[in-house]
Amino acid sequence: MSTKNDVRKNISYKMYMKDALVTIGLPVYNVSPREAWFRRAIGSLLVQTYPHFELIIADDGSIDETSLICKEYADRDNRIRYIRHEKNQGQLANIYFVLRAAKGKYFMLASDDDIWEPHFIEKLIEPLEKNPQYHVAMGSFDRFYDDGSPKDRIILQNDLDCTCQNHLAVHKKILFDAPLHIYLYGLFRTPFLRKIFSRPAPRCLRWDRVVMAEIALATPFFSVPERVFLKQYNRVSSRVRYAGQQIGKMYYVPFAYTRYVGMIGWWVLTSRMVPLHRKLLQLPNWALFAWSGKRGIFREIMKALSVS
Repeated sequence: MSTKNDVRKNISYKMYMKDALVTIGLPVYNVSPREAWFRRAIGSLLVQTYPHFELIIADDGSIDETSLICKEYADRDNRIRYIRHEKNQGQLANIYFVLRAAKGKYFMLASDDDIWEPHFIEKLIEPLEKNPQYHVAMGSFDRFYDDGSPKDRIILQNDLDCTCQNHLAVHKKILFDAPLHIYLYGLFRTPFLRKIFSRPAPRCLRWDRVVMAEIALATPFFSVPERVFLKQYNRVSSRVRYAGQQIGKMYYVPFAYTRYVGMIGWWVLTSRMVPLHRKLLQLPNWALFAWSGKRGIFREIMKALSVS
């Protein structure tokens, strides 16, 4: 079995420029109230030290000044493709759209309020170019709140260094709330991610963890210890912030938590990307996860009985 040194010994952390195109997918909707954050996000993407990228901004039928702001950037920089949907499709549908529209060998998903260090792509494309068995790479990151106050710093070292951990170990960490679901915002090989998203996203709470649990069993994760990313969190909960949208509605369906617990295992079992032996080997992780959530499941059952 390979060791961490075996994997890393062939990696030179000098600038590793290749002509592989990277697509950055940026779904947006009504960014005017967050214009300063949006401009901050685009600014950090456009100064990447790796030059071979395209930025697709997909406007999901915004009804404010979003189109004017986006066109301003597209007119200034020919690496930007601005696409506007006439009708709102929903956040998940827009994510699928930018992935389908990608021309690059690699793909990274961007959010309109996050920040990327200038060397984000450079640091992540290097290990993927040199290690074809990995389909995703991510670096260490800071998390901060929308009022600017820090949340924490996640360093992908020691227990969170996934480079030489087996699939089941990473899968278990994702189930039990390790912050590895942020790999969704890492750098992926585009064909791999398209296969993952070849079926509609799971309709449940925390869909990103459900998908990342599948990805953890489909490919090893490459961890880069340098900090490359800053992820913004809102103090207002997703339940409130997305109340009128598809994602927010998932909080109000009957047995929402129970559905999430069931889906996180079922999604793996029905995956075309996970080998059969790993589907079976993940069952103990799933069972342990379901047992740890028994109180939440019990509360939903009792609530349903009291209503009936």
